[in-house]
Formats: sequence, structure tokens, C-alpha cells
Amino acid sequence: MTYNDKAVLENYHASTVFRILKEENYNILANLKKEDYRFVKKTLVHFFALCACQKTLCLCVVQISFDLLRNTALYFEMN
Repeated sequence: MTYNDKAVLENYHASTVFRILKEENYNILANLKKEDYRFVKKTLVHFFALCACQKTLCLCVVQISFDLLRNTALYFEMN
């Protein structure tokens, strides 16, 4: 079993995002410090968990997640 029976789709989406981020061409988090990476990962997992709680907010949460990733990558590229 890959995911638990709770929030299977949300767990799948979170897993897929992090699997893609491990690929060299897509790893926009590669240059983060360990604690910053943990923060971003925890935040994204939290956003996906919110999808399970509030289905109507799911698309909004996914958009916020990707905006967070993009803005984080831009921030660390500038510093």
C-alpha cells in the first residue's frame, strides 16, 4: 500500500509534487538550506491536507502551493 485510506488523492498529489521536485530539471528547492526545505515541505504537505478537509478550497490551495514554490525559488535565487 502506498497511501493510507484517508485523503488518498491528496497524498498522491503531495507525493507526485515531491517526486517531480527530485528530478534535476525541476528541483527548484535544491539550493535551500535544510531547515528551509523542511519548512517548504511541511507547508506544502499542510496545504494538501487542507484539500482533504475542504474540497471546495482544493484548487485554491494547489495554486497557493505552486505560488509558494515559485516565490521560494525566486527568493533563494536572488539571495
